[in-house]
Amino acid sequence: MKKRESRRGFIKKTALLSAVVGSGALNGCAGVKPEEPKLDGASKKILEKPVGEITEKEIKDVRKAFSKKYYSQFKKAYDYKGDGKWKIKILGSCAGSEPSENHMFTSWVLEKPNGDLVWFDCGECCAQTATLMGMNILRAKHMFISHPHSDHIGGLGGFIHTGWAMHRITKKPFDFTVHVSTEKSVKGGMWLVSSGRDLKNVKVDVVDKDGEIYNDGELSVEALGNLHMPKTKDGKHVSYSYRIKLLKDPKKTIIFTGDIRALDELAPFLNDGCDLLMMENGHHYPNVVCKNLNEKYPGKVKELMIMHLRPGSIHNREFEKPLAEKYWGKPIIFADDRMVLEV
Repeated sequence: MKKRESRRGFIKKTALLSAVVGSGALNGCAGVKPEEPKLDGASKKILEKPVGEITEKEIKDVRKAFSKKYYSQFKKAYDYKGDGKWKIKILGSCAGSEPSENHMFTSWVLEKPNGDLVWFDCGECCAQTATLMGMNILRAKHMFISHPHSDHIGGLGGFIHTGWAMHRITKKPFDFTVHVSTEKSVKGGMWLVSSGRDLKNVKVDVVDKDGEIYNDGELSVEALGNLHMPKTKDGKHVSYSYRIKLLKDPKKTIIFTGDIRALDELAPFLNDGCDLLMMENGHHYPNVVCKNLNEKYPGKVKELMIMHLRPGSIHNREFEKPLAEKYWGKPIIFADDRMVLEV
């Protein structure tokens, strides 16, 4: 890392005002703001006429022109070329307990420098959130699910539905691979939205062992089984943590814990060190995590993000965040929905 980045560390926040940035069209991947109705000349002309003088063709032409303008924003998202930077975009930051206002269940994407997306976990409404942030989910060819609990995979049906809709709008291919420990968890999401639709390009890669499960030359993803969910009868893990390695400039390592029972389950990853640890808070208090990291893995984690937050941490972050930072000894990132971080 460059010296000028030392204070900010591996991750720095970038300006994103959720889905209210811009003027209704896409500004890169800044977001989509619903447009206020604006009457053009043709629309005004129709509304000024008596009903008997309005033709069906006039109405059809106005609606066709509006649809073309509205849907063009999604086509721009598909063709977005990126800004040459790796980014982490948080779609949902809440743990799977009671509902939390303005916070959806866990999901995030890693945006490549060219604008392509690598998806991690699939909590409720994540596809809609991504779309309204200016992303086109057709750019996500791989999705990695930490485990098949509903707050981590419950948005898959919506993802597939939105992908089908974006395919219909943009005429671009809808094909992606879900990497998950149980194929039947994906089949359920497909069944919900498959009526009359061709979903043959939705593939499943069953994650059933530790080690590298994906490598495209730009990044690799390694799986590490944990004990958040009981093993199968034949001794296989159902719940996994992931290590993401950026293989080129910048060469960085990110650990995404998913849900874990104990921090030491990550020892094979943590002992090697990482640039960013994306640590779940649904089953562990942030200050306790910081204490244990400093005691057992001193200096191994350069930057720490607390995510998958329980509502008590989300809505009491004025206390929980500075408390955790006391134990950590430096600033911590508390994830928030629609947060964008630059790698």
